[in-house]
Amino acid sequence: MNLPRALAGAANTIPGRAPSRTRLGTGLAAGALLAFSLWSAGQAFSGFLGGCHALLVLVVLAAAAAGSGRRAVGLLGLGEACEAGQEEKTLAGVTLGLGFLSLGTLALAALGLLQAWAVSAMVGALLLWGYAELKEGLLSLDWRIEHPLAASAVGAIGLTLLWLCLMPPHQYDSLVYHLALPETYVREGRLVSPAHLLYSHFPQNAEMLFAAALAFKSDALAQMLMWLATALSLWWVVASARREVDAPSAWLAALFLATHTAVMLLATITYVEPLVMLWTTAAVLCMLRWNAAGSGRGWLALSAAFCGLALGTKYTAGATAALLALVPAGRVAFGRGRPGGWREPLRDTALFVAVTTAVFLPWLVKNALTIGNPVFPFLYALFPMTGTGWGAETARRYFTILAEYGHGESWLRDLVTLPYQLLVRFARYGGGMDVLGCLGWGVVFLGAPLALWPALKGLPADRSAGPGARRFLKLLIAYCACHFLAWFATGTVLRFLTALAPLLALLAAAGARRLWLASDRGARAALAAGLAVMTAANLGFFLYVHDVFETGQVLLGVETRSAFLTRRLDYYSCAAWCQDGLGPNDRILVVGEQRAYYLARDHVASTVNAPNRFVAMANGAADPSDLARRLRSEGFTAVLYVPREMKRLMTAFGDITEKGFGNISGLFDRSAPVFGGPACAVYRL
Repeated sequence: MNLPRALAGAANTIPGRAPSRTRLGTGLAAGALLAFSLWSAGQAFSGFLGGCHALLVLVVLAAAAAGSGRRAVGLLGLGEACEAGQEEKTLAGVTLGLGFLSLGTLALAALGLLQAWAVSAMVGALLLWGYAELKEGLLSLDWRIEHPLAASAVGAIGLTLLWLCLMPPHQYDSLVYHLALPETYVREGRLVSPAHLLYSHFPQNAEMLFAAALAFKSDALAQMLMWLATALSLWWVVASARREVDAPSAWLAALFLATHTAVMLLATITYVEPLVMLWTTAAVLCMLRWNAAGSGRGWLALSAAFCGLALGTKYTAGATAALLALVPAGRVAFGRGRPGGWREPLRDTALFVAVTTAVFLPWLVKNALTIGNPVFPFLYALFPMTGTGWGAETARRYFTILAEYGHGESWLRDLVTLPYQLLVRFARYGGGMDVLGCLGWGVVFLGAPLALWPALKGLPADRSAGPGARRFLKLLIAYCACHFLAWFATGTVLRFLTALAPLLALLAAAGARRLWLASDRGARAALAAGLAVMTAANLGFFLYVHDVFETGQVLLGVETRSAFLTRRLDYYSCAAWCQDGLGPNDRILVVGEQRAYYLARDHVASTVNAPNRFVAMANGAADPSDLARRLRSEGFTAVLYVPREMKRLMTAFGDITEKGFGNISGLFDRSAPVFGGPACAVYRL
C-alpha cells in the first residue's frame, strides 16, 4: 500500500495530460455506435457482454449527470468560484446530476410513465441540457498523481469493486425491497404501494436510480451506480484534502477510505448507504466552503440541495440537515458572520431549510397522498390514517425491530466500551447482513482523534498545508463528533454510520500525517507497520466475506448465475419458473419468504414488518378448501411456498392458530405442485 511514502509526501509528481480536444460530437457519435453494437451483442450473450452493456449505460448516465449538474452549479454562480480548473464544478455537478436522475425517475413513475423509452428520453434531455458543459468538464479534471503507488492501489481496488458489481444480487434487503420495489414500479410502469412492504413509504431516491437501471434490464447497472457513488465520495475527499490540507494527506485519506471493509462491501451491492455517504459528504464539504468564503450563498444552497437528496434517500440523513442548519448561527456566535447582527444568519438558515425541504418535498407529498403520514413511520400516532390499524401496527413493529440494537442499562458504558464491542461483538450494532457494516472501522476510529493535533497546532511551517487547514479541520472534527453522538444516541446499526466514513478517513489521514512528521525513524516504522496491519486486516475481512459468498465461482465462470442463485436462495428456482410458467396476469402469494426479487410477477410476499393477511385468512377459514376460495377471491392464482423460511420466520409472521396452521398445511397437501424446486414449490389455486 506504500503507506510510508503516502505519509511522508515524497514529491514524485506525474503531471497530467489534458484530454484530447477532438470534437465532442464525433466522440459521442462513436460512443453511441459502440454502445449500440455492444448492446446488440449483449442481447444474445450474458455475462461479460452484459457487464459491458451495463458499464456503457453507466457512462451515459454519468455524462448526463455531469453535464446537467455542471450547468445547474453554474446557475448558482459557482462557476468562477471553483478552483483547480473548475474541477470542483464537475465534481459537484455529477453529484447533483445523480439527484436529477433520481428525481426525474420519480416524476416519471408518478406520472405512470416508468418505461424504458421514457427513462431514455429523460436521460437524453439531461444530456442535451448539459451538452455544452461536457467538454469543459472533461478538460477541468485534475490528472495530477502526486503519489503513483498510492493512486495505483486505490485504482486497483476501484476496478476490482467494479468487477464485483457483475455478481447477481443476493443480499437480503436488496431482494426484500431495495430491488423488489423498483422492479415492481418498472413492471407496473408507475408508483405503487405493495401492502407487504412498509418500505414503499420510506424515501427512495436510491431506489429510483435502481428503477432507472432496471428499466434498462440490468441489475448490474444498479450495483454500478452505488460503485459510482462510492467513487465520487472518494473524489470529494481527495479534492478537499488536497485543497485544504496537503496532497499526501489526500492520498492517504483515499487509501483509508478505499480499504474500509464496510465501504468496499457496500460499494458493489444495492444498499443505499453509498448514496447517503456521497450526498452527506458533499453537503458537509460544501457547507465548509461556504463558511470559508464569507460571502455569497451558492455553496450554501448547494449544501442544502445535497442535504435534501440525502434525506430523500434515508431518514438518518436528518442528522446532517439538522447540524448544518446551525452553521449560519455558529458563524455569528464565533465572530465570522457578515455585518448586520442576526438578520443575515436568519436569512441564510431560512434559505438552507427551504432548499433542503424543497428537494425532500416530493417524498413528503407522496406519503401524504398514499398513507396520510408524510413522515411515516415517524409520528404515526398523530396522523389519522396511521394512528390505528395497519399503519400503527406496522410502525410499531418497525421500531420494535430497531430497538433490538438499542442501548442496555448504560448509554455511557456502551460508548466507552464501543471499541471492544466492535472488535468482538459485531452483532451488537448489526446482525445478519447488517454485520457487513461493522467491518473495517479500526483505522478511521483510531486515527480520526489524531486530527486534533494538526487542527490545534497545524502542520510544520515548511509543509504545503492550505492556509485554512486548521479552521477546516476544527469544523470537520466538530461536525463528525456531533454526527457520531447523534448516531450513537439512536442505538442503531453501524452500517448507518458509513455516511461519515469519508470525513473520518480525511481526519484520520491528517492526524496520521502530522504524527508521521513529528516522529523519528523508529516511531515512523511502528506507525507504518500498524497502519499496514490494520489495512491488511480490512482487506482480509473483505476477501473472507467474498469467500463465504463464493463470489469467484460466478465471476470466473465456474458457476452460472442461475446455479449460484438456486444454491443460495431457497425460493429462486420457483421464482425463475414463475417467469415462464405463469402468465403476466397471474397473482402469486409467497408463503414463508420475504424476498421476492426475481419473481417478476404480481405478488404479495410474507413480511415480518406488517400484518400478513394470509394469516388472518388461514385462521378464519373453515378448512383448506375454504382458504383456497378466500385466496382466489383476493385475486391470487398461485402460491409459492418456501418451507424452510416459513419454519424460521413463522412466529414473526403473526399469531397463526393451530387451525390456521392446519389450513395452510392442508392447502399444500390437497394437490401436487405445478413446480417443485430443491427447497420450494409452486401450487395452483
